[in-house]
Amino acid sequence: MKHFIALCFFLLAACGQFPELEAAACPDEGTALRYDNFAQPFFSAWCVECHGGQLGHSSRAFNTLELIRASQSRIFANATGPNAPMPPGPDEPSAAERAQLAQWLACGAP
Repeated sequence: MKHFIALCFFLLAACGQFPELEAAACPDEGTALRYDNFAQPFFSAWCVECHGGQLGHSSRAFNTLELIRASQSRIFANATGPNAPMPPGPDEPSAAERAQLAQWLACGAP
């Protein structure tokens, strides 16, 4: 069931239903995705090389939950859905990973 919900969430986002985080909805049953079991590994794998604070290439750091929450609307716009430009480069998160990120952010980044 979780996979079905994530897929539906992604498909709706891909259709432009959720252009902004504020328009996205957390599933009625919430999410099992948490910082420790999803977001920290996701951001470590895909984001902190550039968004890692003083050692990164960007002025925005995403290496703590507090910093991610402070930028969650921007992250949603730039890293979820089919037209997401982040991260740049030949490697990128899968559509399923982007759908999970969208769900985690829509549920308040728990």
